[in-house]
Formats: sequence, C-alpha cells, structure tokens
Amino acid sequence: ASLGQSNNNDGPQPEPGTQSPESFAKSLLDGGSPLTREQILRLFERLPREEPPRKPDDDRQCSSFTTGAYCKGSLVGLRHNTVALPFATTVLTKYLQQLAPGFLASAISIFENVRTPVHRDARNAHQPNLVAPLSAFTGGQIWQEQEGGDAWEDTPDGARPGTLLEVCHGPITFEAWRVYHATRPWSGRRVVLVAYVTDKTDTLDPPDIERLLSLGFLLPTTNKAGSAETSEAIATQAHGPKEPVADQPVQFKPEACGNRGQPIQVEWEGQCADITDGFGLCSPSRWRPMDRGHRLSPQATAHAQSMYRMVTQFITEHVPDPKHLCMSILSGKLEASPFAGEKIQGLRASWAELLGAGQGDDILEIPEAQPFLLKALSRTAERLCDPDWEILTEGTDCFCTGEKLGRMVPTTMGALRAEYEEDMIRVASMGAIAKPDGSVRPLHDGTHGVQVNNHIHLVNQLAVPGPAEMAFSVRQSGAMLEVPLAVTADVSAAHRLVLHRLYGIIGRVVARCLLQHAFFHFAYVDDVHPTFYGRRMYTNFLVWLILQEMIGVPFAYHKFKGKTLVAFIGYELDYGSKLIGLSEARGAWVKGSRKRAARALLCQ
Repeated sequence: ASLGQSNNNDGPQPEPGTQSPESFAKSLLDGGSPLTREQILRLFERLPREEPPRKPDDDRQCSSFTTGAYCKGSLVGLRHNTVALPFATTVLTKYLQQLAPGFLASAISIFENVRTPVHRDARNAHQPNLVAPLSAFTGGQIWQEQEGGDAWEDTPDGARPGTLLEVCHGPITFEAWRVYHATRPWSGRRVVLVAYVTDKTDTLDPPDIERLLSLGFLLPTTNKAGSAETSEAIATQAHGPKEPVADQPVQFKPEACGNRGQPIQVEWEGQCADITDGFGLCSPSRWRPMDRGHRLSPQATAHAQSMYRMVTQFITEHVPDPKHLCMSILSGKLEASPFAGEKIQGLRASWAELLGAGQGDDILEIPEAQPFLLKALSRTAERLCDPDWEILTEGTDCFCTGEKLGRMVPTTMGALRAEYEEDMIRVASMGAIAKPDGSVRPLHDGTHGVQVNNHIHLVNQLAVPGPAEMAFSVRQSGAMLEVPLAVTADVSAAHRLVLHRLYGIIGRVVARCLLQHAFFHFAYVDDVHPTFYGRRMYTNFLVWLILQEMIGVPFAYHKFKGKTLVAFIGYELDYGSKLIGLSEARGAWVKGSRKRAARALLCQ
C-alpha cells in the first residue's frame, strides 16, 4: 500500500534543468564520504514538496517532504516517495544514522518554515522523535511540556510548564507522542529534518517492511539490539544459565547503561573506537546528549530531574549573574569555593531531604576513609541505576570502611619490619621533579615500582582519554555549530585522596543529573575537561561544579581555566578555530628532550 502525495503541486517543485533528485542522491551515495547537512539541504531543493497544513504568520515560503511509512487510523502503508525516490530516501536514512547511530525511524520528514501549534503526535509510536537543523536560523526552539520547566504554554489541558529545545544548535530528541510541544518563532530560513516511528509498524505488509529495511530505516521490531537480546534469551532457555568463569572480565553491554544506541565512535589516524571519557564504560557522557537516559526507568529519570532542579534553584538563590561568576572562576581569580560554608551545607540538607533521609539519619556523614559523602552518593547512584553503587557502602571492602586515605608518611625499614610481616613490605623507587614554585613533585605516590603490586593481575582497568577523544571534542564544536564554554579543572591532591574508580562514579552521577543537556566531560587522573553548549552553558557549568562540591570533590580553584582556548593533558584545544595541537608546556618539553638527547650523543 502507498499513500500518494497531493497532485495539485501547489508547493515548490524542483527548478527545470537542475539535476534530478535521484541522480543527485545517487552521486552522494557513490561518493562514499560522510554526508553533510549542506548536501541534505541541496537534495531537499530538488525534491517534490507539498504545502503543509500549518503555514507561518508572514509571507515566507513553507513546504515539506516526507518519505517512509504512514499511519492514518487503521490504514498503514508506504508513502509514494518511498517507492518513487529510493536513492533520496536512502540518503536521508544514512544521514540520520550518522547523526544518531541506531536511532529507530519508519518515516523522515523535512519541513521548511513550518510552525506547529501546541499538540501531541497521536499517530506516532511510543518512540522518540529526532529533529536536526539543515539551515542556519536563530530561535525556532521546540517547546516541550516538562514539570519544573520555566517556559509556559497554553495547552488543551491548561497552562503547562516546559523547557525549550535549541534545535538550531544541533540534533535534539523528545517524546512527541507523550508530551505537548510546539514551535517557537524564529529568524531566517528554518529547515529541519524530523525522524520518527509511525504507529502500528508491526501491521505493515512484509514486503513493505522489507522495503523500509532495504532503504536504511531501523524499525522497533527489527533493531539489532533487540535481536541480540532475543538470541541470548533463547540460548539461555535451551542450555540453562552459564556458570560464571573466575577471573574473566564481564562482557560490557551498552544496552544496560540506560542510554539509546551505542557509545560515540571516535577516530584517530584512520582507527575508530568507542569513546573513552575516563569515567568508566557506563558513563552517560560516552553517548551523545540526545541519546542519554532513554532506557532509564521513570523513577531514575525523575530523580535525575529532581537533582538538576534542586541545584538550579540553589544557583538562582545564590548566584545573581551565572555568566559573571563563571568568568571569575575561569580567570583563576578565586582562591576558594564561593559556595563553601553554610551555602553548601544547606544544599546538602536539601539533598538529604530529596533522598528521604529522616531525623538522625547519618546519610551526610563523611567517613574517615574518604573525603566524600559516600552514603548519600551511594543512595543517589543507586536511584540513578549506576552499577557500582554498592562498592561505596556495602560489604567490608567498600570505600566507606575498606579504603584508607593514601597519604604518604616518613618511616624506616626497621620501623616497617617491626609493624608488618616481611612478605607484606613492598619497596618502590622514588623520583621527584622541581616545580616552578620551588617545591618538589613526586614522580609517583609509591603504588608502583620494585616489588610493588607486581603479583597482582588486573582484570578491570580504568581507561583514560587520548588524542582521538580530544580531536572529537574539538570537532564537536563544528557539529554543534557553536563555540562551547570549555573548562579545565584540577582536583586537589587527587593522587592521594581520590581513587580513580570512585571519581568515575561521581562523574557518572553528575552526568546523569545533567540529563540531555549538551555537555561532554573527560577525566585524566586529577585533570578534568568539560565543555558546555547552548543558552544554559553557564548555568550547566555551575550545576556540574556544584554537584561535585556537594559530594565533596576538592577543586583547586586557582587552577581553573577556560573559555574557548584551553590546554589539557598536553594538548592545546582551540574550540574557536577548531584546531588541536601540542600545548606550550608539552612543546617545550619535546624541544628540551631533543636538546638533551643531542647533548647526550655528543658526550659519548
């Protein structure tokens, strides 16, 4: 079955003499390169279009194009364009998968200057919509109904609060079938691509399903993740549960991390791999913002929203000008936290109340073994479905009771032998380098070296970001069509106070509380590099910072730096020019190494 387009051709049609849409689409596919939104816009100029039922208030040209499946009440089938324009349809599905790998869709529309009133998409399946900009415009946000939001709209159910999704900055997703939504006014030519799942795709004729799949659509009943889970379930039923094998790592399952699809892929020197942000495999910031949290339970999502709302209310009360405070922090002018003392204690009390702590509950207790509020962090991580929440407080080897502060103390071998058995003593060679202020930095903290931990076989290790991740971070500013607020921060005494696995949990909790706001962050031991996009970038930086301070992370405020050009782990990242290179300090080190090597050769 197919649903033909209107035959009155009232909408704009391809100009005579231009390359046909199918010919142009085939050339894009034959090129083999990643598609750009400029190419999709040029394809749209060649496609047959319709006048949409909703027109703008002014005289701007408005039109639309749709391909894929349709659902009109009990009638389902394929649109005429799906059959008539297979190459063009394939280009659109390929571009969709570039934007959001694994995104489910049975139809794709392109809308030019179409403003929709408040409504719900009642004919959509219970899957999210994706909206991506194809042209440059300002404004034109999508208002979506959301409890706790600060933007209000009149709906059929009365005035409702909501939030504004900044479509002009990059792809966004939302549940159009569930929430009221509408288009806000804009300036310029607003052309957007919308991908969605029509209702009742399971009742399509098998040939129609096969055609959609052959054109690149991913349907709810045929996506790869679902197939893999089904196959595993069948195998378990047939052969019984497999016995766990000792000392073998647990297989990582992205679908168990609460997000949609697969982690972001990064590339360096022709090699592609899943992104590493330094916070663990299940870190939400390994996924694109629009894919985070889609598989969380409603309870976990609600808790993340409550945490975010709690901190933004704190900012409203104590920060008159978020941008000004951010600039003060990033200039290195502050020596200490502006939130210390009664302010942060009041926020922690609100946190305890949110967690349901009663009078006399010790949830805000800071254990002697670590400088963090581990009990409150554990309960929050549990509610946000973090898989490591138990290691914080449960059992004898948890962080609360089984780990001591890693500070070094002076001693002698004789004193050690008097206190410990001979086979318990480990010896590490120690080096040091001079710091600019005249003090000395140990080359390591005594955890590695001669006879130190050399008998331990590590099964799970925490990976750290490298050049591929830094290149991705810089390129992202181009993909988002915006220069981010880029920050570098340093955790005080991290090598002695902050165990890396523990900081991974903190980073994941913070990322989960930031919901689908456009931000990324990377951690390399005690160095942290977050970037923030959108009109709430300054507020979201403060949310990121305050959440960690609330948990107990000790930042070195005088080391904060940022805006558009930052140095991080030896790289200089220029988000304004979209360039990456060696930092001045790393370059000087390389230059000095060459000189030292040359002198050594001359002395031989």
